[in-house]
Amino acid sequence: MARSYYREAAAAVLVYDVGDERTFAALPTWLATVREATGSPELTVAVVGNKVDAARVVPRADAEAFARDNNLLLAETSAKTGEGVDQLFKALASSIARKVEQGVLDVDDPSSGVKRSEKRVAASAAAPAGAAPPADGRLTGAALRAGGRARNSPAGGFLSENCCT
Repeated sequence: MARSYYREAAAAVLVYDVGDERTFAALPTWLATVREATGSPELTVAVVGNKVDAARVVPRADAEAFARDNNLLLAETSAKTGEGVDQLFKALASSIARKVEQGVLDVDDPSSGVKRSEKRVAASAAAPAGAAPPADGRLTGAALRAGGRARNSPAGGFLSENCCT
């Protein structure tokens, strides 16, 4: 894949097929490529087992160990049914927003992969049900650069070490 695709990325999603061991075995190579190409120690990376709606060959424990050993988020999804997809992107956005809040990523640095959006996101999209939106709106509508496109992502949401499962 072209290195320019990774430039200024704040996150990467590495997907393998839970029914194909070869795709799982390729993850270390893809992870090394992404980390080298971005050069960012703060890159948020999620490893995603896809096709959970079909027969599983790759044990979940293997994916958990790989994610833990490499400090990655872990999710399982089905592109066919949509299972886990929304939670994955909410977790990525939450992780990136937390890094912005902690000052690890700078929204004023174009190479961080994150920028402040002038657009405000509705309170219901920016915070969990019943929660008030941030008073100053600092991260509301934070934009995540993904694949050359800016995607508005709410700063709210959840994140666990095992992401979306």
